[in-house]
Amino acid sequence: HAAVIDYLHYIVRQAPTGMLTFLLLSEVAKRGDKLLQKTVNSIDAVTGNAALHVACYRGFPRNAEALLSFGANPRATDRRGTEPLFYAMQGTNNNIGRGTERDHLDTVQVFRRLAVEPGGGSSAPAVPFDVCHFRGPGGVKLAALPMACEGGFRGLAAWLVREARADVNERGNTPFPPLQQMREGVPSARYTPLHEACHAGSLPLVRMLLSAGADPRKRGLGRSGSLPIELAGMNLRVADCILRWEEEHGVKEEEEEEEEGAVPPPRPGGADGVDGAGEGKG
Repeated sequence: HAAVIDYLHYIVRQAPTGMLTFLLLSEVAKRGDKLLQKTVNSIDAVTGNAALHVACYRGFPRNAEALLSFGANPRATDRRGTEPLFYAMQGTNNNIGRGTERDHLDTVQVFRRLAVEPGGGSSAPAVPFDVCHFRGPGGVKLAALPMACEGGFRGLAAWLVREARADVNERGNTPFPPLQQMREGVPSARYTPLHEACHAGSLPLVRMLLSAGADPRKRGLGRSGSLPIELAGMNLRVADCILRWEEEHGVKEEEEEEEEGAVPPPRPGGADGVDGAGEGKG
């Protein structure tokens, strides 16, 4: 059986069509459900990954489809506490061995179609899988839309908004804070998708988010307490897009209710001469 597990992880990593994965798991299923579950959710002793992690990392949606069809756990964690969907959400990310952004979007769509939340017992109704939230490195809960916008993945972000009904104003922890936050010493800031799109300099993403109801007045939570427009940097087209939106809608910056544990945004002339803070991005 160990050889079967090794072969499963090998073909998931090397054969993108999913046919070999499907055929292998079909044969294992003939030997009983207990053995099938042990196989499909097996952890590689060297990498610490389940086969579903590998399929998502590589951007092989057909392999992910075969694994989920035979009962792979969509919430399985690797040795870093990371769920498979985290790797699918990273898109191409300029890393060798991964598929295109379209491949990763297809993989996320497979989760939406086939995966169910684990647990609840055999008699309990299946709970639809939440593709908008998952665990990243260290077991940190992440939001999909801010992460997609941070990477500038337009197709993935648009699908999350239109099909998965992701909250366009949700502040999300992400494992890749921008340089501004790294300089400020904030390990995990919390920004909205619009913050992320402005920082990525993606005008199409900014337009899409604004049209979907993103609020350009919503501050990030962190030392800077930045508005989205402040992360646009020298990208004047992005900044102009937000300014035009505010002009057309006749809005001005409003004070938000302070959230529990949040530090107010910086105000000039503080008693200690130091700028205040909001909360950060993630």
